[in-house]
Amino acid sequence: MTHGNNNVLGINWSENLPDKPSVSVGYQMGNSAYSVYGTNDQGNNDFHSLNLHSAYRVADFANPVFAAPLTGERKDTLRKLQTAE
Repeated sequence: MTHGNNNVLGINWSENLPDKPSVSVGYQMGNSAYSVYGTNDQGNNDFHSLNLHSAYRVADFANPVFAAPLTGERKDTLRKLQTAE
């Protein structure tokens, strides 16, 4: 059985602009210290994590039924799929 303390801090930011790639950035840092009951064993650790992500849509590559905005064209495509079943 162990006993310990930990601390974590995370900060995230994202940007989603029309007709531009999405961008997100995240940074996390933390530490912990622990001891094992009934022994003199102790330990600690620290971590830092940086995450970067970007995504974009390539024309004629994405599935238009699920990737397109909810427009009249998408509604018509969904109706055609539903009536085809």
